[in-house]
Amino acid sequence: MKLSAAAVGPGFHEVSLFPRSCGPECFTIQYRLRPGTTTITAHVASNAWRGGDAMFTVPAPIPAAKPQILRRVVANLKRTRVLHLTESVSSGPGSSTSPTGYTISGGAFLATDAFASGAVDVRELSQRDGLTELAFALPGSSIWYRIWVDSRYRLRRELIVDPGHFIRRNFS
Repeated sequence: MKLSAAAVGPGFHEVSLFPRSCGPECFTIQYRLRPGTTTITAHVASNAWRGGDAMFTVPAPIPAAKPQILRRVVANLKRTRVLHLTESVSSGPGSSTSPTGYTISGGAFLATDAFASGAVDVRELSQRDGLTELAFALPGSSIWYRIWVDSRYRLRRELIVDPGHFIRRNFS
């Protein structure tokens, strides 16, 4: 696998980044973010799977971790008697399934969702339309989450990425 990357920082100054391997399909880059928004572009090529391009923005300074918000969401789910969710899963390029609906208790849901036992780097990304968007990872799992919660710490949406899966869930 090969990775190339570049960053355009505040003031539109483009810098080539030099990824270094940290294991199979793992790279690390050392780059000091300057205050403001930096846009990073990456190109991945592989003989084993389909590569491609990605572009994302990173604000600096990076906001402080807020694990207490996730703890409140988990506590609220433990008290939730009825939870309705709709889930869509894709397992690779061109793959998709029809959305599936479930009705379960919050406790039963937590028994199946990996973040119930904790997460690292819980960061607030935004507050829009009455929802707080959080992003976090699960230690040692290669699972990354984005969740949206309302002002009462009720889970409203999830976006989960892990090797081979892209999972979207909506809750009511």
